[in-house]
Amino acid sequence: MFSDNINNLGEEIKNHSKAAAHWESIAELRPLSDQERLKWIEDKKLWITKERIQANMWKQKARIKWTLERDENSKFFHSFVKRRGHKNYMRGISINGTWSENPQEIKEEIFRYFSNIFKSNTIVEECYLDFYIGRVTEEDNTHLEERFSEDEIWTALKSCCSSKAPEPNGFSMKFYKKFWWLIKEDVLKIEMPHSY
Repeated sequence: MFSDNINNLGEEIKNHSKAAAHWESIAELRPLSDQERLKWIEDKKLWITKERIQANMWKQKARIKWTLERDENSKFFHSFVKRRGHKNYMRGISINGTWSENPQEIKEEIFRYFSNIFKSNTIVEECYLDFYIGRVTEEDNTHLEERFSEDEIWTALKSCCSSKAPEPNGFSMKFYKKFWWLIKEDVLKIEMPHSY
C-alpha cells in the first residue's frame, strides 16, 4: 500500500512538474494570459505540495526502518536535500518596484544586475607603494616553532563546539574533552607538522 501511494504521488509530481515547465517555456516565448498564469501558478503549487507530502511519507518510512533495522536510509536523506532546491525556487522578483513572475523579464533583470556589478567604470591608475614588509625575528621564529603546551591544547579544546567532529573517525569534541585526562599524554607526543 505504501509503495502504491508513493508511485501515485510520483506520477502526480511528474505531471505537475511537466505542466509547470510547459507553461514556463510558453512564457519565455510570449506573455501568458491571466488564465494561463493562474494555471501555471496552480501547477507549481500542486507540484511543491505533492513533493512535500511525498517527502513526509519517505521520512516516516525512514524513521520506521531506522527503528526496526538500524538502517540510516541515506538515499532518502540525499533525495530530501535535492528537494530543498524546489523549496528555494524563485517565483518572481521586484523590477523597478513592480512584481514580475515573467521568466523572460526575470532573466533579463538578473543579467542586467550582474552585468552592472561586474562592469568596471573606474580607471585603474598605476601607482607605486612605498612600504616595508617586516621579517620575523629569530625570537619570534623560535617561539612559533615551539611545541604546544598542555595548557594551550586544553584551552583550544575547551573553546571548540562539543558536537563537532574534527576527523571522519566519528569522535566528537565532547569525547576529547571528557577523556582528555586519558589521551593527553598520547596527544602531547604527536609530532606537529610545520606549516611551511
